Amino acid sequence: MIKKSLILIAILLVPLAYAVGYQSPNVATAEGFPTAKVVLISPAGKEVVVLVEIAANYDQRKLGLMNRSSMAKRTGMLFLWKKKKIRKLWMKNTFIPLDMIFINDQAILGFVNNASPHSLTPRTVGAKGNAVLEVNAGFIDQHGITPDWQVFYRFTGVIVE
Repeated sequence: MIKKSLILIAILLVPLAYAVGYQSPNVATAEGFPTAKVVLISPAGKEVVVLVEIAANYDQRKLGLMNRSSMAKRTGMLFLWKKKKIRKLWMKNTFIPLDMIFINDQAILGFVNNASPHSLTPRTVGAKGNAVLEVNAGFIDQHGITPDWQVFYRFTGVIVE
């Protein structure tokens, strides 16, 4: 009983600690994107941290991960929007295969696994959201991420347009 209570407390407090106490260092990359950490948390409390570049305005979202030949493990791009809509992303001029995690606030809406480079086919999960996390192909399966996981991020100095 005590063990179950401690697990429940940990599951409830870990997201709160990230939401309240975690502040990302908001450093810009060479491409001009601000950076942050995204933490994905399973129902059992497993955490996967991803260092991301933030695409929060039209020009940043339009450029995305285009023209890059590689991406380090546990890195990616977090696309953000003010309004919740059905989001569609493509792979124009993107040289690396990607997994896409569609997000609404902290909830995972669904996935696109192994999106093919250079494809102009819009990728979507058909649900309204305000964020998409792009990571290297295979990331979702490698870490066992499922829709019941939660997503947390916090940063300063970024205006979502």
